[in-house]
Amino acid sequence: MQRRDFPAVIASTLGLGALPEPATAADEAARSYPQTATERAAGVEPLNLEYPPGQPERYLAPGFTYASIDGRSGTDFTAAINNALSVLGQPVVLGAHNYLITNLTMPAAQKLVGQGMNHTNLVCKPGSTGTMFTDRGGRSGAAKIDISGVAFYGNHCRYSHGFRLGYNTVQFGTEGVLDEIWVRDLPAGFPGIDIFGNVSQFGLLSSLSTGGMQILGSALMATKLECVDCSGFPLGSSSTVCNFGDAQIGALEVEAQASGTTAVYLTGNTHLSMLTVSLIGGFWGDCLVEIGPRATSWTIANLKLYFKDPPPALSGGNFKSGANYFGGNVTGARADGEGNYSSGLMTQGGQFGFKLQQLNAFTLRVQNPHGTLQHLIGAVGAPTTPTNVATSVRNARSTVTVTPRGPDETTPFAGGAKISTVSPDTLILDTGISGIWDVSDSAFSAHLSLNATGTVRTVVAHVAAQSVNGETRGRLHLTLLDAANGVGVPWATALAAAGSMIDVTVIGFLR
Repeated sequence: MQRRDFPAVIASTLGLGALPEPATAADEAARSYPQTATERAAGVEPLNLEYPPGQPERYLAPGFTYASIDGRSGTDFTAAINNALSVLGQPVVLGAHNYLITNLTMPAAQKLVGQGMNHTNLVCKPGSTGTMFTDRGGRSGAAKIDISGVAFYGNHCRYSHGFRLGYNTVQFGTEGVLDEIWVRDLPAGFPGIDIFGNVSQFGLLSSLSTGGMQILGSALMATKLECVDCSGFPLGSSSTVCNFGDAQIGALEVEAQASGTTAVYLTGNTHLSMLTVSLIGGFWGDCLVEIGPRATSWTIANLKLYFKDPPPALSGGNFKSGANYFGGNVTGARADGEGNYSSGLMTQGGQFGFKLQQLNAFTLRVQNPHGTLQHLIGAVGAPTTPTNVATSVRNARSTVTVTPRGPDETTPFAGGAKISTVSPDTLILDTGISGIWDVSDSAFSAHLSLNATGTVRTVVAHVAAQSVNGETRGRLHLTLLDAANGVGVPWATALAAAGSMIDVTVIGFLR
């Protein structure tokens, strides 16, 4: 062993050899990398032996040039990169350059490594068509593919598919790894990143100015996904920016999506730890997140909403499942509905819930100050105070509203309530915002917390499907009874005297 304090001349005397001299430019120029056994087996002959195996420059004649970022100049590297990829057992290494391409095909069990998505760019040649990047196909033809550190510049070419794996084969997977991949500037109508996978891992995937992103399959894990300025792609009868299967996703950011699209559609049982949706000014649409019919176990935690003026307009709500909406509505001057959401027992927008039903707690006051029935809905025990826990009663407010009475089918609600003319002892609340739900899942109670009528009364609460003004929904009914004999008492009769008042407090899970 050479001691650290031995001079080099002593080391040489002892037969340990002199320290190596740094390589000169002439040495570098004289380096040659002859054809390897793996290249011979793949039938690939290098044309430029200056470059080591795995670098696509090796498969171009000397004199090539790298591309401009818009793809309008430079040597076409498509064949060279495809040749490099075809040599299995030899990872393909790209430098910090712009490589001009048209269509690339990735074999199974191959590795493609760039110098980072801000440094290595695969630049699409103007006029390119077909699929920008795909696997070779065949049984498990996209299995064990590793790609990292590359940006794909679509340059708005006429592709029908972008970065697409797993559709020509028995799914992308098993054990595939994709990280630090940026796909941008592709035509609308299809996802820029489109993966049908199984047991695969994803790091940072970013889709910019494309249709969006689709990751389907099972046992998928992703750390960070981004979709910015995406136009959406058709899914069923609507259009979405992101579509996910059975996946565990750490964080997803959807920014500046096109109006008329959902940010996220859940085809499978996705569990998403953080979702940030940032909307353009004047955004309009039906909902932001749609739960597909086959998604039975899902989570979207830490939903954050941002938007610019003018505020967005959603015709439904932040979340949609079937014909039902829930989770608040971002429409207006604030980001209503931020919070945590999941299937089954859950928390919705900061409220504990049960089977998609939010916890509600409020007091309904019905009064006759001077010959006209009025009502208001507010905080428990203080109905003239606004409440944030009456979210399942549409248009509930703590200001006085004249209580409508008229035909049940055609008389609209006002301030969240009306009195039935079919059963005048029943006051109907405008619940069922998310449509009809199973009455067997109802979990609430109601009681008289104030009775200023001079006669002992009680109240019975139940849910029934009822059509009002053309909408059939599960409505909460409050039936007033004589406490002595259990006979129904019309609300107008009970509150006939001027100055009379009844408060009903409701607490439980409602839609």
